[in-house]
Amino acid sequence: MKIRFVAVAIGLSLALSAARANDILAITEKGENFSDISVTLNGAPVAVLLTGAADGWTIEFPAGFNISLGGLEVQLGEPENPSLFNSIFSTQPTFMTWTSDLAGVPGTVYQNPITLLNTGSFMNNALDMVFADRSGGTSVPDTSSTLILLGMSVVGMLSFAKIRRAAA
Repeated sequence: MKIRFVAVAIGLSLALSAARANDILAITEKGENFSDISVTLNGAPVAVLLTGAADGWTIEFPAGFNISLGGLEVQLGEPENPSLFNSIFSTQPTFMTWTSDLAGVPGTVYQNPITLLNTGSFMNNALDMVFADRSGGTSVPDTSSTLILLGMSVVGMLSFAKIRRAAA
């Protein structure tokens, strides 16, 4: 009886939490070119109109969006240089500006990514927004993982040579 009660309580809790989850609008700078801003809603691409220039975009959202950052500036860290940041403003319900590579205040640590809750709506569904800058270039393995992989291959070759000598 207790197990069934607990199972029903967990099931109801999961159903209610899923029912009130907000949609996720993710806006990401993926590079330093004009077309390197991507926008997704719950993982699906959103067709936005980009104007301006690289590192100084104006993003126009389609009808149905109502973006509101409350007049606040979002300051998003630059991955390639911690002393720089991106400045993001919502200028109208369907417009946002994104200015990249601005000089920051010395000693300030700028977050990247940033998630803001209840910052607008799409078709009357509440939105949480995720801002990210992933334009730091290509990543390469760090030294320790390279050394580990090299060491494993050397051990494998030595083991193979030992087995081969024993068979001869």
